[in-house]
Amino acid sequence: MSSSQKVIDTVSDEFVRRIEVIVQYILLIDELILRTAAIAVPPTTETDVIQDRCCGLNTEEAIFTDSQLDVPVIENIMNCSPSPTTMSTDNDPEPFIPSDSSYTPSNQASESDSEPDEEYCEENDMSPVSRFVYQSIFHEHDPPLSFYKPKKDQCTVCNVFKASQNKEPSRVNFENHKRREKESLEMKENDKKRAVENKGREFRAISFDLQAILPIPFAGAARVRKVCMS
Repeated sequence: MSSSQKVIDTVSDEFVRRIEVIVQYILLIDELILRTAAIAVPPTTETDVIQDRCCGLNTEEAIFTDSQLDVPVIENIMNCSPSPTTMSTDNDPEPFIPSDSSYTPSNQASESDSEPDEEYCEENDMSPVSRFVYQSIFHEHDPPLSFYKPKKDQCTVCNVFKASQNKEPSRVNFENHKRREKESLEMKENDKKRAVENKGREFRAISFDLQAILPIPFAGAARVRKVCMS
């Protein structure tokens, strides 16, 4: 075989390979277009609604309306078992749904997380809805639903003390800091109680998270801090 023939064969192979790649891209784009169209076009029949909203449901055996689908999902959301707080501040004991829970629509559920959902469906003799449906019902519910998002402690004094290996040099300062914190919380609770008892006629209490507004520019945080500390 001559050198020119080898060059022609090499070029031909490369051309065929590129054509195959282009064809694969075209097929992929077509599939994406079809999927997008399927999502954009609303279901036209009741059977289409079932196929779109339920996983593993035989549409010939049961037909559910939108409202009938929403009710068990909302009941499932309302029956979520809150966990004791592990991330929130020391003075905020409110229970919350963990961010890695299967009940959080924005996260993918693992097999262990999905067990409560499977048990719920088995006990209520129903088929599970798709994640898309669960998200839609969760976000479109009136009044709006949301999961409690606990705040982490952002106190510099506490963080430095907890992170330090030798705590003795800063222990006195930390204990004074915690004492002032306790006094402030007691004062705030007393002011709230007084405002409630007075019904706002002569006394009103306003509280805010100082650590939350300190990083905000143009908030006059330095002036507020000076007033609070004086």
